[in-house]
Amino acid sequence: MAIGPSRGARRELRHDSTFNDTHRTVCGTRARRRVFVRSRRTSASYRRGVAREGRHRPRCLGHEPEHRARRRLEASRDDHWVRLRERGAGGVGEKCVADPKIHVDSTAFVSSTQLTATIDIAPDATIDLYDVSVTNPDKKKGIGYLLFEVTQATAIAGTEIAYGATDAGEVTGRVGVPGVFYFSSATGLVTLGSAGRGFDISADGRTIVGGITSGGADTSYVYTFGGSGWTRTDLPKDSGDPLVRARSVASDPTTGAAVLIGGNVSFRLKGNTLTRQPRLWMSTSGGWTLVQLAIVGTEGIVWDVSPTGIAVGSTGDRAAAWAPNGSGGWTVPALVGPTGSELMGVNTTGTIAVGTSGGHAAYWTNSGAGWSAPFVLPGGCTSAAAVDDRGRIVGNDCQKGSRRVPAVIAPPYGAGDITLLGGLGDSAGTASAEDISRGGNYIVGQATVQGQPIGVYWRVP
Repeated sequence: MAIGPSRGARRELRHDSTFNDTHRTVCGTRARRRVFVRSRRTSASYRRGVAREGRHRPRCLGHEPEHRARRRLEASRDDHWVRLRERGAGGVGEKCVADPKIHVDSTAFVSSTQLTATIDIAPDATIDLYDVSVTNPDKKKGIGYLLFEVTQATAIAGTEIAYGATDAGEVTGRVGVPGVFYFSSATGLVTLGSAGRGFDISADGRTIVGGITSGGADTSYVYTFGGSGWTRTDLPKDSGDPLVRARSVASDPTTGAAVLIGGNVSFRLKGNTLTRQPRLWMSTSGGWTLVQLAIVGTEGIVWDVSPTGIAVGSTGDRAAAWAPNGSGGWTVPALVGPTGSELMGVNTTGTIAVGTSGGHAAYWTNSGAGWSAPFVLPGGCTSAAAVDDRGRIVGNDCQKGSRRVPAVIAPPYGAGDITLLGGLGDSAGTASAEDISRGGNYIVGQATVQGQPIGVYWRVP
């Protein structure tokens, strides 16, 4: 769970004797991974063991307030000792015990200011931040608090956020300039030439939906891959030049091709006030056809769609779902949650939807005859972003001691069915998940490192 699919994977921690506030650099392979902590500021490329250098006030982390723990990693060569320890949060008289899940395999002396330690991390090691401590032969010690993180997160270098992913690891999102991108391990990062953001990608990896607002003009577009390159097509929108957002794409269950797009338009009222209206775009032989959906009150939005035609979002300030009416259109919205609730994601069959209700992450089930009331998910999460076809739900702002992190919650959604997702080694950083691929192979989102956002993906069993 902690580092991905390989058992007994290794991390190599290279430590300088000075603790300055710097970036981290991580590189390596599945079998042997290295973490370098350097005294100079450098560009960063992250893998699943992340070290960070800097000065922090010591604080304890743990799963429960009454049993918090702080873990310490001590690195050395010869008279420099290397250990991973877990410390109780007791202050006076606290004890340190070795963590059997993270073992220092070997060490190497590099220079008078640098040391390298190779660390074995068990697959079930705790996803957490750890302290780094180096003890010199003269017994002097330098400690960097919460500088090493065991995590499943992998950064997509050069990006700001990742919004959608396929089971093959094809990802879209935003880079600073020019904007929308496509990424895979085979191609690396490919910018598509348009400003804006790629909000979702079809299951076959050949269609990306997104959009841009620039200079008062607002456009949503579809990029399609034709075998040798990407071609952009702008989506139709209502008259009056409203703002428009294509937020999600539904894919054919067999071919993976894009069949339905969900989103919204926003009409300008007096001043800077906007009112949102839910919209769909249907795939037709001539391109994409705009569909207006009924609303309750004055506003509505579609956040996600399924290939069965189920659209989920909100209207009238309540969670809402629209369904095909059998005549080529859609029903009036079914309001399925209390005031302030919202549906954010739906599975391929349209039988499970997820979102927020009463300030808590929640899920709903669809029997075909109607939707259930919301069921609150465990873990203290405040919202749920997406659900895969195995029913695994991605939640955000979930409780982990004094931190709030994203998580995956699997059926039957008990307290023991939660897998917390790590960040990129910054104890002051944040992480959030945006989507999970329909088979659950990839989760994508964003993490911050020293205040800078970067797109990430996670792999969990």
